[in-house]
Amino acid sequence: MPRRLSPEKQLELDSLFRVISTIADWADSMPDRPPNIRMADPMRQAYQKRNLAGLRMAYNDLVEMTNAATPAQRRTLDALLRERANTTLEALSAKKIRRIERIRTRGRLTSEEQYYMVREHVEFIFDDPSRTEEVHDLLDMLNAYEERFAERARTRGITPDNQG
Repeated sequence: MPRRLSPEKQLELDSLFRVISTIADWADSMPDRPPNIRMADPMRQAYQKRNLAGLRMAYNDLVEMTNAATPAQRRTLDALLRERANTTLEALSAKKIRRIERIRTRGRLTSEEQYYMVREHVEFIFDDPSRTEEVHDLLDMLNAYEERFAERARTRGITPDNQG
């Protein structure tokens, strides 16, 4: 028998499940996915058992897993999340988005990790006309980082042949 949850926890469970089931169904539909392994089934079982802690963990793992998707796959998932869960990948990745906003405010990338995070973000939002200014700002920072990196390599005498 499923455990009884308070109304607040039941609301959280329902909200988590809408997101998790959308991501799991999307992942299960990928062409390279083994047909005998389905993510959605254990998520539905956890929901039916009202396993809030399990769904919280699955939520974190599934949201992080979406970062490995191609930009086109992420846009498809984003549309599904809007339709089925009334949210977006960006909202799910709010912490990362806050970091990108701080970097944009600062106006400078300071690490390789930031470079790749911003580059991935730009690839995701590049075709959104409402984000043109943000894309240009971030592209300028990416280019400036690449130039600084190349200049440091030149001053150290590092060439593609002797990257050590």
